[in-house]
Amino acid sequence: MKKNMKTLLAASTLLAGMAATTFATVGTVNAADGDPVLGTDGNGSVEVSGAATSDVPATGKSKVGIGFSGGDLTLDYVPNLDFGMHKALTGDTYNLAQKAADPSDGDNTSGGVVGRNLIVTDARGKAAATGWTVQAQLGAFTNDGTGSTNLLTNATVTINKTNPIKAGTLYIRPDLTDKPDGFLYGRNSGDDAGPVANTGNITLDASGAAADVMTATIGNGLLTWGMDFQETTSAEIYVPIASQDVQTYIAPMTWTLGTNPIS
Repeated sequence: MKKNMKTLLAASTLLAGMAATTFATVGTVNAADGDPVLGTDGNGSVEVSGAATSDVPATGKSKVGIGFSGGDLTLDYVPNLDFGMHKALTGDTYNLAQKAADPSDGDNTSGGVVGRNLIVTDARGKAAATGWTVQAQLGAFTNDGTGSTNLLTNATVTINKTNPIKAGTLYIRPDLTDKPDGFLYGRNSGDDAGPVANTGNITLDASGAAADVMTATIGNGLLTWGMDFQETTSAEIYVPIASQDVQTYIAPMTWTLGTNPIS
C-alpha cells in the first residue's frame, strides 16, 4: 500500500544523550466545542396547542441535538534510547542501559509518568480514519551529537518487533494544563481496533533509510496507542569492535507520523 507521509513530527536522541521531544499536529478541527447544533432553536421552546381531555392527551414534540467535530492525528511522545557506557573492545551488541518507569504507576490525581513510549493519538473520528504509519530513521553517530566530528561507522539499532502495543490514555493534571503529564495503559479497546508493529525486527542503519515501526490500517488506530519500550530488551545496538573508540557517541532518531491513503 502506498503511504502518504505528511508531516515530520518529532526527533529523539540515541545512546548517551537525553533530549526533549517535540510535538506537532496533523489535521483540522471542524467546529468549536459548544457550538449549537439546532441553531437558535436550541435556546427556545416549542409552543404546544390543544388541551388534554379524559380521552385525548396533549402532546408536543421538541428537538434534541448533539454533534461531534473531527479532532487531530498527533504524534505525542517518542522514546529516547540510551544504551549506556561500556568497556571498549569487549563486545559489540548491547541492550538498553536501564528499564524505564512503568506508566501504570501514575493516576489522574497524583500525576504519573509517560515512561519510554512511542505514543500516537488519532481523534479524527471513524469517517476520517484513513489509518496511519510511524516510521523511524537513524542519523549519524558523532561524539558531539551534531554530525560534525568523529563519526561512528557501521553501527545499527534494532527495535524489537515484540514490543507491546497497548491502548492507553493521556491525561493532564489539574495543576499542569499546558501538556499531557502522563500516560496510562489499560483503556478498554478491542485488539482488532489497534495498530500493529512491523512483522520483523526493525534494524536501522546509521544515516540509512527510514523503516515502518507501527501501522494502523484503514478504520483502525483510533484514540491513543503506545508502543512500550519499558524493558531493556526493547531495543539493541550493534557497534563493530573495529569501529569503537574511547568516545561517547550520540545520534538523532527521527520519527515520522503519516496518514495512509484510503486506496
